[in-house]
Parts: sequence; C-alpha cells; structure tokens
Amino acid sequence: MISVVLATHNGEKTLPITLDAFCQLELPEIGVEFIVVDNASNDSTSSIIKEYLEKIPLKYFYERRKGKVFAINKGLEEARGDLIVLTDDDVVPVKSWLSAFLIAANQHPEAALFLGQIRPYWLGHPPTWLKQLTDIGRSCGCTPITMPEGNVPYHLAKGANMLVRKEVFQKVTLREDLWIAGQDAAGGEDTDFAKKAYELGFGLWFTPNAKIAHIVQPREMTVRAVWKRYYRIGRSIAAVQSEPLIKPKKIFGYPAWPFLHIAKRCLIVIGNIILFKKYGAMVEIINIATTWGRYIRRSGK
Repeated sequence: MISVVLATHNGEKTLPITLDAFCQLELPEIGVEFIVVDNASNDSTSSIIKEYLEKIPLKYFYERRKGKVFAINKGLEEARGDLIVLTDDDVVPVKSWLSAFLIAANQHPEAALFLGQIRPYWLGHPPTWLKQLTDIGRSCGCTPITMPEGNVPYHLAKGANMLVRKEVFQKVTLREDLWIAGQDAAGGEDTDFAKKAYELGFGLWFTPNAKIAHIVQPREMTVRAVWKRYYRIGRSIAAVQSEPLIKPKKIFGYPAWPFLHIAKRCLIVIGNIILFKKYGAMVEIINIATTWGRYIRRSGK
C-alpha cells in the first residue's frame, strides 16, 4: 500500500485545489490511503478536509501542537503503507503521479528515497525572471527542469514530492524544531531527513515522471517573497549542516565574511539593474539572502 501523508496549517486557499487533484489520480492496485493532518488551523481547513472523506480513501487527523513535523509524524504513526509519499497542501499532481513513483520503486530496489519533479502552478501572471528561476530550480520550490532521472544528492530533496520506503523511518526521524507556523523558523527538515538517510546508506533516486506542480500565489511572485524564502533557506542550510556559532571579525561594525561577500554581490546586482538584466540581478539577490540567512543562524540570532 501507498500512504500519502500531508500536513496543513490554515490551508483553505490551496487545499481544495490539492484535494480535487487527488480525486483525479490513477490509484495503483496495491492500494492507496491519503492521510491529511490538520496542524492547529483556525480557518476552514477542517471542514474542507471532511468534504472529501467520501470522495477518496482519506483519513483526517488533528495535531494541536504547531509545527509541520509534529503533524507529519502524527500522519506517519497512522500510515499503513510500506511506501510513504510526503507532500504538501499546495500541490497539483499529474494523474500518473503515484503510478510513476511505484514504477521507480519497483525498478530501483537499491534506492529508498525517491524524489519527483516539481513545476510551478501559477495563480497569477509571474514576471519573466521568476519563470527563469523556476526553470533552473532556484525558486518556488521547483526542481531544475532539465534534471535527468538517476541518482541525486540529498540537498535536492524536497518534502513536497518524496516517496520513502517505510523502513527508512525506523532508522531516521524528522527534526521537529526547524519549522513552526507563525515563527521565524529555519525549515529544511526534508533536507535534514534525506541527509541522515544518505549517511546511513539509503540511496536517493530522482524520477521526473512523478511530477507535481507547486501552487504559487500572487504574493509569492515578488522580489520580497523570493528574498524571504532564500533567507529562510540560508538559515536551514546552517541548521542542517550544523554550522557552528561564530563570533566574527568586524569591518565598520559589520561581520567581515558576510559583509565582504554581500558587498561584492550588491555591486553585481547594481550592474545587472543598470543593464536591465532582471534575471541576473535576482540570481545575486538570492545569493545575498542565502548568505545573510546563514550568518544570522550561525551567529545565534
């Protein structure tokens, strides 16, 4: 059996789109169960989930502790499948999504974690530079559009589209301290999980046919939104890699290593703006945000 597990917190805007897509899926003969865990929502999430209880083989649970992994772990406790698919409440899978994962799992018994392709599902009109960033896997949670099927490094693991053999969860746990709704959290629990699994010898495989689209709302299509996302990613990199706390040398009152790196990147951003190269400017803004996030996490702030 395949168990699809997702956590949702105040997901009323996107959850109906995701559950409608689940209703259109081709369900493999080995059996499928959908486990949706409401993570302390205070909107209409609960009533939305209940509307689908008779439409698909769905189980509904509630987790009062705010924290995505608390909710996922609740779902894992209830999962009966030998194959566990982790996903989010803002995705739209293709009809063959689960079948593609199952084919990959059967064809590659040496692998234990399977990553699928993620493309954007725009709820508005994105700027050209944002489309270009999603094509190279640098925004909106997308994977590189040209990434081939095969072995894949753990840092490309994305919790929105991942199949895991149940045996992995017997040896590797998800960190509960990286993502708590409404707080300045780091995130990266998916990468941390994949990293620990890889270090224990579990193989990772990328299968582009197991494709979903990540819903991107208009508020996520701005420079500010991209900055905030990569600032958080920088924090998660420092957390997952267990980078030590630092007491940096300072230049003009600012820490030396991020100051020098960011100053250089800022000059490149200005140059790209002068030349009307928005895409190039955004690539450097992403680098700046990531560096700053790593520094803030490493400095203990």
